[in-house]
Order: sequence, then C-alpha cells, then structure tokens
Amino acid sequence: MKDTARLIMFLDCNLDCPYCCNKRDEVFNKFQHKGLTAIDFTLYKNICITGGEPFYRKYDLYGTLSYLKTNYPDKNIYINSNGLLIDRLDIKILKIHFPGVKGINIGLHSVEHVRKVIDVEHDLPVRFLINDNLKEQYLLANPGRLNDGNSKTWTMNKCDRDNEDWFFLNL
Repeated sequence: MKDTARLIMFLDCNLDCPYCCNKRDEVFNKFQHKGLTAIDFTLYKNICITGGEPFYRKYDLYGTLSYLKTNYPDKNIYINSNGLLIDRLDIKILKIHFPGVKGINIGLHSVEHVRKVIDVEHDLPVRFLINDNLKEQYLLANPGRLNDGNSKTWTMNKCDRDNEDWFFLNL
C-alpha cells in the first residue's frame, strides 16, 4: 500500500526549471486527474501538496489546506515548495491555522537559492532538498542553514516514488 498522496495543485510556477518532473510527458501522463472530494485520503498516512509552486496561488493552497484540515485532521501534511514566495504572513497563517502541516520541503535549485529563502526553519519544520551531485557544495556554501539533519538529496531525472500516488487536482 502506498503511504502518500501527492497533490499537484497546478503547474504554475515562478521558476522554469528544465528538469521539472511535472513537465515530462511520461510523468504527467501518470497523474490521476481528480477533484479533492474524489480522493479517498483515508488510504494514506501522508499528504504532500506541491505544484508547480503552491505559494504561487496562495488562495488555492489555503483552500486545499482548509479542506484537508476539516475533513482529514489526523493526516500528516507536507508542502513542497521552492521557498521563494513564502513570506512572514504565510508562516503565521500556517502556524496558527494549519497545525496539521508537519513540514515544508524546500527544493533548492542553485547554491545561491537558499540565501533568497526567508528563514522559514525558525518557525516551521523544514527539510531542504538538494541535488545529490551538489550536496557538499551546498553545505559548504551555507553552513549556518544547511546540514545533514535538515537536508535530503534528490537525483536528477528520477521522478518516480514507489510509495506515492500522484493526483493532479481539478481546481
């Protein structure tokens, strides 16, 4: 049984990464296209909200979080983001209104990227996602923020995750 429902809210993003999994036909064609109410979240332990960039359309992000909080309050919710559009108000909203959000996974796309992300990790659990070929370079360039405990690597062109079902939401 798969333990995570990955919700692709939309493909809109403030970045245009050529290696984005969602832009690859072989990945996009695997998405199950459904509305929130058509997904049986009782089958999953975790729910991961992603995009595109979830904070690109904050109204849709907070609407999705409200639905999940109301209907599935026991689920672990994670948000995958590039972190660049998260501001202090977002942190406050997440802390106060959505305690079910267990963490934010911030995908870093360059060594300098982390410097452009506000210090979300002081208020919410954060895991920085780093290209496995560049991990040491990231850690050395950002010793105050990145370490083995708050980072995880990803591999270029490896999009499949055996423990997840991917849903493209009909918003």
